[in-house]
Formats: sequence, C-alpha cells, structure tokens
Amino acid sequence: FFAPEPQIQPSFGKNVGKEGGLLFSVSLIVPENVSQVTVYPVYDEDYGLGRLVNTADDSQSIIYQIVDDKGKKMLKDHGTEVTPNQ
Repeated sequence: FFAPEPQIQPSFGKNVGKEGGLLFSVSLIVPENVSQVTVYPVYDEDYGLGRLVNTADDSQSIIYQIVDDKGKKMLKDHGTEVTPNQ
C-alpha cells in the first residue's frame, strides 16, 4: 500500500471570473483494493480555503477555494469524496 501522489491542475469551470473562482482539480492514481479516497483541506481559516503542500518542498503550496457543485463554500472539515479512476 502506498499513498497516492496528487496531480494538481487548474480547473476552469463555471466559477471563472467570480471572486475566488479559480479552482483546482486533483487527480489521484490509487493502489488496488482501494474503494474510496477522501481529499480534505489542511488549512481552513475561512471555512472554504484549502492548502495543498508539495511534500518534496514544503515551501511550495497552492491556496485554493473549496466549493460545492453550486459554487457555495463547503463547511469546515468537509472533504470531497473521490472514487478511483475519476
């Protein structure tokens, strides 16, 4: 078993142009026999911001906004459910 390494890309969707609307998609390749992965924010002062840190160099990080499919901020500690191969 190994921890998957996220591939982070900008996601230009319906929220582009709105304040805080630049989102990032996170793709994971998960090991066999894993049925579900949950991606949680590790930094959430504003109940809607997340922080992704480069584990190889912790001085590199991306601050991003976590929103639901209606563009509303998610609650604190609310993760996004991710299924393999999506």
